[in-house]
Amino acid sequence: MKKKFIAAFAAALALSFAFAHYTHSAADGREGVSAESAAMTLELSPDARGEGADYLEIDLGNIEISGTHIGITVNPVSATNQNGVTPAWSMFRFIFTDANGKVYESNNYNSVQTTIPAANSDGTATEVTFMYNYLWPTLGFCGTMYLPWALVNGGTVQNPTAAPANIVKVRIQHNSSYTTSRRAMLTHFFNLTDATVNVSDKDVYFGDVKILEDFEDKTLEVTERKIYDFADTDLDGVTWSGNKAMDARFATESERESIDELKRNAKENAWKSLYSVNGQRFVYSKEEAAYGKALKWEYGSYYDEYDASLNSYGSLGITLSEGKNDFRGAKGLTVWVKNPQSYYVSFNLEFAEQEEGGAERWNLNGSTYRTLYFYDTETGEEFSASTDTVAYIPAGFCGWVRIPFSQYECPSWSMANEWTDGVYDENKPHNNIYITSQFIVNDNVTIYFDNIGLYYSDFSVGRLFDDSVPGIAELTEGAR
Repeated sequence: MKKKFIAAFAAALALSFAFAHYTHSAADGREGVSAESAAMTLELSPDARGEGADYLEIDLGNIEISGTHIGITVNPVSATNQNGVTPAWSMFRFIFTDANGKVYESNNYNSVQTTIPAANSDGTATEVTFMYNYLWPTLGFCGTMYLPWALVNGGTVQNPTAAPANIVKVRIQHNSSYTTSRRAMLTHFFNLTDATVNVSDKDVYFGDVKILEDFEDKTLEVTERKIYDFADTDLDGVTWSGNKAMDARFATESERESIDELKRNAKENAWKSLYSVNGQRFVYSKEEAAYGKALKWEYGSYYDEYDASLNSYGSLGITLSEGKNDFRGAKGLTVWVKNPQSYYVSFNLEFAEQEEGGAERWNLNGSTYRTLYFYDTETGEEFSASTDTVAYIPAGFCGWVRIPFSQYECPSWSMANEWTDGVYDENKPHNNIYITSQFIVNDNVTIYFDNIGLYYSDFSVGRLFDDSVPGIAELTEGAR
């Protein structure tokens, strides 16, 4: 069975219990609408344009702080970006002030993308992207983001800034300028919590493979207390920025019913908040496989479901947390794949390299053939195969695929800015992994993915030519 890097289950139950038992006196008691769904709703209409980052500031009184994180419970419902399409992310910046006037603001210096811990409404763990000073919960997320006080004012987990002893104000800031960010947005805000989060992640290995994503359900160890309910906000007493573009109101009864329905379905769908999905539509779910739960990817009929207005491929993005984004010493990427079809299927396993001004996207595209290496865990066969622009998976294959970094290339479209160099640098952070697949050649297919990771050893497929170098099976299944 797959080893799991999860925290204590009892603590997750406590978190779920605390979330489920928040109450609000304004709830009307109507059957089917719970008190916990009461919320303050921020909305940016398509015709309301700000000149930049607009905000509202709320007086909190004087709230004592004792934890390591501030919990912010939200539900981003919808958004439209500057290109008029629905993005995968919403975005907010949070600024707190203590009784002495000291400001604690989410600053992500050097624009390095990272993640913060979060929990869905059912208590399962997830993550929220943190970049460009903003938190980016995925649309449809319903739960609590835990912003470490260590990440305000440019601190780090290794060198944290001190948490405030109290907070008296919170400012919620959104970028609503015409040329950037969002042209429309609707998000519900529920409450703030004073929280302590245990985010220690133990690295998991299969032989020489360090697992970056295993698609298992994860839980989060949290102790917290609710310190502010946004549904109690005096909306007439909030302070708005001079370039106000957002509006604030309370969630309607219909919206609260939708929130309750979202929570009821959390067990089945909440885990999807870990991932961003773009391009052609595909169905993705979890299913038991050789190493526990695996990602099941299903394309429908190309003729019936292809959307010419979208990219030609579907993409599932995985944001790597600090520690997982360190590729130093690794030889390449690996992934367990199952192809149940009687013909080949194809995909690209891509990654992003953080540069000074942004990120490069690396994949198998290019003008030369690539060489990939395979170990079928059912037949025991090891072999190499040439491929071009994508990874082709043979009919019936079930096992590990290894892709050396030497086979990757940074395509020209990812080097359109002067800060890119197209040179792989293992010392740079690698914050994202993407599974992408072209719809046109993969209609009506099902593919399983599991255990995306880094491998660290030289190997020989089948040990046919050099038995002094171990094969993939020996390296993957061996003890570390």
